[in-house]
Amino acid sequence: MKAAIKHRIADAVLMAVTLAVLVVGSLLVGLLWPYDDVRFPGGNVGTVEPQTIRPGGNITVTWPSYCNDGRATYVERYADVLVDGEPVAAFELPALMFPAPDGPVCVEPTVQTVTIPNYVVGPGNRPTQFRLRNEIQYKPNPIRTVTVVAVTEPFTIRP
Repeated sequence: MKAAIKHRIADAVLMAVTLAVLVVGSLLVGLLWPYDDVRFPGGNVGTVEPQTIRPGGNITVTWPSYCNDGRATYVERYADVLVDGEPVAAFELPALMFPAPDGPVCVEPTVQTVTIPNYVVGPGNRPTQFRLRNEIQYKPNPIRTVTVVAVTEPFTIRP
């Protein structure tokens, strides 16, 4: 009878260890798998026209290509202030949400018109270089959020 109890305990411990290994393995795959459901295959730097605008003006941003394999996305947008080509501050722009497309989609090129809000100005209201930065977030599974960053080439805002 003591041997039967020992076998039940051993079986229970083995099942618990097996379950723990499966759970940890699933978590690791969910957290570490290199998802690329949203991507910019032609590069993540967009061109801007015109190169100089006034606050409240419009720019046309052209991305070489954009692909989405059926994921809903949330886009946080920023106008980065550039000094010597490096970002030193940022203005937050309104965020955007896009529902998941019906299936995989790739667009070459992707053209957007963006209105730069009146509050986006350089220090001392002087002509300043900016770039747009989009942080595109999506959830490939319930435990992970992936962020893809795309930026534009520099442009100037003049008062």
